[in-house]
Amino acid sequence: KVARIGGTIMIAAKALAAQKQAEAIEAVQSTLPTDISKENLVAILDEDFSYQRWTTAVEQLDGNWTYMLIDSQLPNAFVTEIMPRHIFITTSMLNIIGNEDELALVLGHELSHMLLGHISEKNMVETMLRTVEVLLLSMDPTSGVLSLLFVGSLATLRTAFTAAHSREHEHEADELGIQLAAMACFNTRKAASVFQKLHEQAGAPNGKRLLSFADTHPSSSDRYEKLILASTTENVDKYANTSCSSVKSRLRSVMNTSGGSSNR
Repeated sequence: KVARIGGTIMIAAKALAAQKQAEAIEAVQSTLPTDISKENLVAILDEDFSYQRWTTAVEQLDGNWTYMLIDSQLPNAFVTEIMPRHIFITTSMLNIIGNEDELALVLGHELSHMLLGHISEKNMVETMLRTVEVLLLSMDPTSGVLSLLFVGSLATLRTAFTAAHSREHEHEADELGIQLAAMACFNTRKAASVFQKLHEQAGAPNGKRLLSFADTHPSSSDRYEKLILASTTENVDKYANTSCSSVKSRLRSVMNTSGGSSNR
């Protein structure tokens, strides 16, 4: 089930990344002379942030993806650069997810982090902050007397900064994730309910939370409300004659090729 829904979301993600890449090329070309050489165009594109982001996304999405189920009581799902082309989801998260629409949104959200470059950016920011911390400590002229003060204050500063950074990333991934779910023909209003469930679980006695849904993230109730609002514009009707029908066609082709059949 996870692989089937993931495959549907993947088709939508690949189509979106290719579209954004093409739009980035068009945007750059619109500012250049029509007779520019291919070599010069390539050189300029290499310096364009949008083109680079979506070209990287196209490359990262390419190939076959594996969906790994982790036996854990902590609800979570994630993508990591350590193991490319893998999506991880815990058994606890699957127990919370009530239907295919909710699963599609969760998978779309995690893929969105990769598409938007959040994973690489997070690693870069944390590395930078830890480097600053080490440099400051190495310059301690008191032979370690100030080091304890530095460690405590810098750790607090780093945590606050990365938490704020992560919350911004979560909102961005929610926005793109619900778009992917809509493009893949899922009911985005029903899908948003997964965050209401996560909110209820977090407030329940002995409720378990992992970093993915803890302090570095906006509250699940806030995300639920924003996703419900977003579902009024990001839904199947918007993509019925474009992405949605294309995803269905490509999914049927993939399933037929693999000898399987689609339940959707």
